[in-house]
Amino acid sequence: MRKVDQLRRTTSATMTTLTALCTVAAVGILLIILVYIAMQGIGSLNLRFLVESPQRVDEGGGIGGEEFVDLGGDRALGLAGALTAGAAVTASRSSPSNSSTMRWYES
Repeated sequence: MRKVDQLRRTTSATMTTLTALCTVAAVGILLIILVYIAMQGIGSLNLRFLVESPQRVDEGGGIGGEEFVDLGGDRALGLAGALTAGAAVTASRSSPSNSSTMRWYES
C-alpha cells in the first residue's frame, strides 16, 4: 500500500472517530438538559393543571394578561407589524414585474 493511501485511511479513521465523539458529547449534553427539565417540571405538575379549563385571556396571567400590556406589549406588536409591512413593500418593489426581460441588478 502506498504512503498516500495509508495517510488517507488514517485521516479518515481519525475524523470518523472525532465525529462520533462529538456526536456522543452533543447527545449526552442534550440528555442532561432534558433530564434536568423533566426533573424540574415533574414537581410543577398537579391534578388541577390537568383537569381545569384554562383561564380567559382578560383574567390575567400569561403573556396575554395585563402584565404584557404594562410592559409595552402593544408597542412591541405594533413595531413588529410595521417591520413586517415594510419588508413586504421592499420585497414587492425589488422584484421586477417582468422577470424575463429584467435582471435583478437592473431594477
